[in-house]
Amino acid sequence: MNSFYALRSTVPARRHGVSASDWVPSFEIEAHSPDIDCIQVKHGAISVVLLGNLFDRQTMQPIVAAEELHLDAGNDIINCLLDGYWGRYVALIVDLEAARVTLLRDPSGQMPLYWTLEEERLRCSSRLSGLGANSFAVDWEGVMEHLIHQGRHTARTCLQGVHELAPGLTATFSAEACDLICRWKPELNDEHRHRSSQVLATRLQSEVKQVVLAWQRRFPTLLLTLSGGLDSSIIAACLRSDAARVRGLNLVSGVGLGNESAFAQAVAARSDLPLEIVEIRPGCVDLRCSAAADRPRPAARGYTQASDEVAAMAANEQMALAHFNGGGGDNIFGFLHSSYPAADALLDAGPGPAYWRTVHNLARLTASNIWTIGYRSLRHAMLGRSASHDRQDISLLSPAYRHHAIERHPWMKADSSGRPGHRQHLSHILEAVHYSEYLGHGDSIPTIYPLLSQPLMEYCLSIPSWRWCENGRDRSLARMAFSTHLPHTVLDRRVKGSFEQFLLKIFYSNIEEIRSMMAEGQLARRGMIDSDACLDLLSRPDRMLGGALGRILHFADVEAWLSARGIAPAGASIS
Repeated sequence: MNSFYALRSTVPARRHGVSASDWVPSFEIEAHSPDIDCIQVKHGAISVVLLGNLFDRQTMQPIVAAEELHLDAGNDIINCLLDGYWGRYVALIVDLEAARVTLLRDPSGQMPLYWTLEEERLRCSSRLSGLGANSFAVDWEGVMEHLIHQGRHTARTCLQGVHELAPGLTATFSAEACDLICRWKPELNDEHRHRSSQVLATRLQSEVKQVVLAWQRRFPTLLLTLSGGLDSSIIAACLRSDAARVRGLNLVSGVGLGNESAFAQAVAARSDLPLEIVEIRPGCVDLRCSAAADRPRPAARGYTQASDEVAAMAANEQMALAHFNGGGGDNIFGFLHSSYPAADALLDAGPGPAYWRTVHNLARLTASNIWTIGYRSLRHAMLGRSASHDRQDISLLSPAYRHHAIERHPWMKADSSGRPGHRQHLSHILEAVHYSEYLGHGDSIPTIYPLLSQPLMEYCLSIPSWRWCENGRDRSLARMAFSTHLPHTVLDRRVKGSFEQFLLKIFYSNIEEIRSMMAEGQLARRGMIDSDACLDLLSRPDRMLGGALGRILHFADVEAWLSARGIAPAGASIS
């Protein structure tokens, strides 16, 4: 994601002897990239600055000028924005009468918001370089939090003094405090559990089409990364085809599961979409380089450098205004391979036909048996709110660091459904939002994730989790919604593509450098990782499959980010 903005403001003073009544508000937009629309409106004592891309919820048209934005000054401005509009944006709201400044980040999370505060000087940006010249020190506790909870972002980053505002939250600065409030709270719709699958699927098709076409209106010349999987194929089916302005790009990373080009070609032919197929090469990847160097967390993955380069070249040739990506589709469309949805069905419908139908569906989906699914779903239903969906990975960490608590995310705190499957669905969407923050294509145009748009997130989360696995198929409502728009080869796919072959090539090409990082890097020197265990794995490359491979490469990504922050790299002395 390559959008950039930098914004600064004064907040009510906290200095001794200075009262809030003496506050003189000011704000300035220091810079923003061309893809970001800047809208400023004023309602009496309230000034609002919006940076990003905003759409009217009723008309689904882009809002690019102040006169197109209608905010009721008599109501809560935050509610007006969240209820009447959507998109990818951040907002700064200055209230002179109440002597406070409020930041809002939209629920999709597609516009990062990092902030720093020094006395009354507030700086906000999508990158570190927009937060001023301060040389931020590494927060090693934050680094450990990232290593264990990679899919979870909190207000704490890996740099001291740099904070992140989570999607759907506000941060209100007054002379007394900084208050964080979760303002976006998606709710289950009880009526959806009684509606037919066809009714739910028809509405889903409409929601997806509306958000995709809205994004296309804002960025009419676009490059779609078309993997050939269900999610990117759905976006392709929704786009208005224009050979000069809309093109597809399929990336081949190997053979077998690393080559999905046949699926992508079938979708492109069906959607009349020009398609370019390119093989990505591991030689383009430099593990010493961090794509997150200008971010406060090492969350970028080194292997994406190869796809970034190819996509950037294709977009440049096309003069595209944006990349479109199907990322987040699994998460949005209820890809839940667990017994949690059956627990929800039991809580919703009791031990009747709907519950047992769900048990059978999940048994087929997970290649398990109905007794295992039944027992686990009963246990989860009884646990109710106690069930946790905070994924942790303590593998290859030093024993002293394997017990590290993290605060529950505000979205999870705000969920009052009491449904384990719904919480898992919400948790998966949260992971997609965080992951998408660090995916870019190495150039100056933005990456848009239409399937993570607020209206679609809200509709999908309003559907009970057990309605997404009908007939033993994951994302069943999405498959039904686009059954007449996609080739059967895509609709009936059961196996997903894989980058594992590509990652293995990167690993073998860089094994000596990786070994040096695991033995002498900062994580090893500070005793944060189990260096001996890592080196033992590296001595047997045949064991470097699945989670172990990804884990070691993740450590390498963190080392590259630390080096970019000026921390001594592997083999160098520590000052």
